Amino acid sequence: YIFRLYMALRNYPQAAKTAIIIARQEQDLGNYKIAHAILLDTLRELEAQRIRVPQELARNLLLLHSYILIRIVVKEGDHLNAARLLIRVCKNISKFPTHIVQIITSAVIECQRAGLKRSALEHATVLMRAEYRPQIVDAYKRK
Repeated sequence: YIFRLYMALRNYPQAAKTAIIIARQEQDLGNYKIAHAILLDTLRELEAQRIRVPQELARNLLLLHSYILIRIVVKEGDHLNAARLLIRVCKNISKFPTHIVQIITSAVIECQRAGLKRSALEHATVLMRAEYRPQIVDAYKRK
């Protein structure tokens, strides 16, 4: 409600800060598409009003957009771009707390398919840490 109030009052800088906070809360809950929609709507509104978009908002939107695009790119069979998107997301894995193991597992698989063996090894090493190992899906444990 506070976000909508700031937007209605045309207090766009404060609305942008509020949108970042709301999107962060949604992200922590694993609602990445909702967080993406909030940030995208805010960005579009700021650009329509010719107001500078805060870097944090743009950065968070880039990460969420990358995360959402991964599934589409994988379905198209473009493993190299999927691997690159996953690497970008993995560099900021703390912003995706509910799906850490799934994202890193996907990164290992896509990097391997794309021929990015060094990146696959780096992410596989992270995945083998004690805090992540019990959460790995059984189908991937032997590989």
